[in-house]
Amino acid sequence: MILEAQAMRDVRFMVVGFLVVTLSCLELVPWPSAAAVEPTNAEEAARKKQAADAAVNEKYQDIVAKLPPAEHAWEKVLEVHLGGFYLPFHKADKVAGRSTPGTS
Repeated sequence: MILEAQAMRDVRFMVVGFLVVTLSCLELVPWPSAAAVEPTNAEEAARKKQAADAAVNEKYQDIVAKLPPAEHAWEKVLEVHLGGFYLPFHKADKVAGRSTPGTS
């Protein structure tokens, strides 16, 4: 009985020691601040999205300009018919090198 109580005390001591060491190490990790990652308001979020969309659009236009005439014509057809919802997804996929239905 005394041996079990001492073993339990030892286990508690080890667990507490492990938690203290682990939690103290967390302070050493350089976590990014929320301000560096998240926009602070809707205007900033809109500016970031606009900048990202402009970058994707520029890369997409560069890719389309280098395509053979038949593929270039097909991309123009897609631009006309995909509309405002699907076209940004198509452009992002094209820039990322992912194949989409109807394209290679």
